[in-house]
Formats: sequence, C-alpha cells, structure tokens
Amino acid sequence: MRDRSLQVFQAVAKAKSFTRAGEMLHMSQPAVSAQVMQLEHQFSTRLFDRAHNRVHLTEVGERIYPYATAILDYYAELDETVRELSTEAESELVIGASTTVAEYILPDRLASFCSKHPKILVRMSVGNTEAMVAKLLENRIDIGVVEGAVTNKTLTAVAFDRDELVAIMAPDHPLARASTVSAIDLARYPLVSRETGSGTRDMVHEYLCKHGVDTGKLNVAMTLGSLEAIKRAVSRGVGIAVLSAAAVRKERALGDLIVSKLRSPLVRSIYLVHQNCQAKSASVDRLIRFLTAADNAMSSTVSSPAEQ
Repeated sequence: MRDRSLQVFQAVAKAKSFTRAGEMLHMSQPAVSAQVMQLEHQFSTRLFDRAHNRVHLTEVGERIYPYATAILDYYAELDETVRELSTEAESELVIGASTTVAEYILPDRLASFCSKHPKILVRMSVGNTEAMVAKLLENRIDIGVVEGAVTNKTLTAVAFDRDELVAIMAPDHPLARASTVSAIDLARYPLVSRETGSGTRDMVHEYLCKHGVDTGKLNVAMTLGSLEAIKRAVSRGVGIAVLSAAAVRKERALGDLIVSKLRSPLVRSIYLVHQNCQAKSASVDRLIRFLTAADNAMSSTVSSPAEQ
C-alpha cells in the first residue's frame, strides 16, 4: 500500500538505518529495502544516499519528507474519524465546570464540540472550583474546567484560555465615572462577594492582599453563590463586585451595570483539570484537543471606557 511505503520511508529517515527502521516497524531489513525501492521507482529518483553503511536523505528525499509526514498524519486522523463515526455505542463525557466557566465561557464551545462529535453525550456538573476538584478526586466527573488555581499534586491542570476580572457597579455608584478602579477603591465601598470555595473569591482576596488591603476588614454587604444574584444586587445598589468580564457583557451593553477595568489588571487562566494517575478516555482526549486548539480560544477581556 502507498501509505505503508511512506511509513517505511519516514522510519528510515528518522533512524538513518534500514535495519533500525525494520526493528521499529517489526519488518525484516529486505522488506524495508523493498518498500523504499518501490517508492523510489514510483518517483523515478533516489530518496536515500547509501554509502559507508550510512543512510541519508537525498535532496529530493528532504523535500518529500514533510509531505510524507503530513500525509501519514492525515491517514491517522482519517482512521480516528472513521472509528468514531462507525462506533455503535455512544460515549458519555461528564464535565465538571466552575460557575463562571459553565455559564459564560463553555456553552458556545461545547455546542461546537458536540456538533463535531455527535456520538459523545456531554453532561455537565456545575459548582465552584473547590467542589469540582473534590468531584474529580472522587471520580464523579471525567474532567474539570475551572478558573481557580489547582494545587493538588494528583491532578494535572492545563491552561487553555484567559479571563479578565473587572469591577461592576450600579450606574449611580460614586465610582461609575472612574476610568479604572484600584484595590483601595474596592476596600472603601460595600462589596457583594462570591461564596467560600469560589475561585473568583480566592483570586480577588489574593489581589487585595497583594495591594495592601486587609481583607478581614472588608465591608462585605452580601455573599452570594449565584452570578445572576450578584449582578442583580449590584444593580440595586447593594455594593460593588468583581466578576469575570464574560459574565457581564450583556448588562454592560444594555447599560444596566457599569464595568470598569481594575487599575492593576487581574487576568487569570482557565484550566482543564484531570487526574494524572489514570488513563484518559478517548472522549476526554478529544475535548482537550478541541479546547486547546488556537482557533477555539476566546479570551474574555474588557476594553477601557476610552476604547469603547
């Protein structure tokens, strides 16, 4: 077969030896030579220089090598696609996502993923970062997608996107006309905060501490576990909050909330998290490859008022 000849050609080029290539492919040396000769006959030119027991690609071989590699990669992708489409049994993928990610970052991407992989049934469990890490450790989910830092050494976390945190307030708030909001500004006014265990809450507290704010003295007017409830409370003047830019796009466009950049920007990574002691399923591998692809990255950042 044509692809077998290309596999042999690639192996010989890598190993620089017909014998070692045969060992890699579990073929005899004469069989390797025959495949190379077949390919050379097809192209009507030599692909290797064989001299002094050393094997090197010719100039033509050097030019052909990247094409052969690309063709073999396409064959592998074709095989995977055919296997997926011909599989009778549907597979289930259980994703655990933190609240912000589940509501504002993943939905569009999962719709695209499901369209591309219709045999994979996606089910999502939603909670804060701490809860999702616990479920992952208990094998209750296949993979986690969270915005909080994960320090457990039995888990592998792969950053695949970025998300900016911003200050939000009611249109009549004293800071509504400020071009940016500082950590000191946040400490001067009542706050509406996420609940304990939230990755957003942890990051905001770290940010405030880094900028000299005693978080024990914050005026927390309300603690809520729902992003929609936080936005509603802020719009009613209960206080100021710090949330993901992705979570307030609609309210910003409608003018229901004022969205301001933090003076010292706070940008965090979004992580794919899985157990590093277990073999990943094919569905998990496909999701990781899909979400980490460059053209699927949609970082959530916000422009300053001057840029609007």
